[in-house]
Amino acid sequence: MAGFMRDGHNKMIHKGSIWGMYVVQDQAGKGIGRKLLEHVLEHARDLSGLEQVNLCVVTTNVLARNLYLSMGFKPHGSKSGWHVL
Repeated sequence: MAGFMRDGHNKMIHKGSIWGMYVVQDQAGKGIGRKLLEHVLEHARDLSGLEQVNLCVVTTNVLARNLYLSMGFKPHGSKSGWHVL
């Protein structure tokens, strides 16, 4: 599963957030997370005026961090904040 939302405030409407992403443990390593993220980002890129997608990741989750890096996300701000688009 993956959750995405776009900020509704006028000054923040250019940003969206991935607020949750989860793949069942026994399905990990099968590319499901990548497909979910590709789908969410494809949807986000179709939204008029959206310039940035943010997410947070647990700093010790190496698999997730590597996936996000491979998908173009870049760390920003705190160690857990990332953005792309």
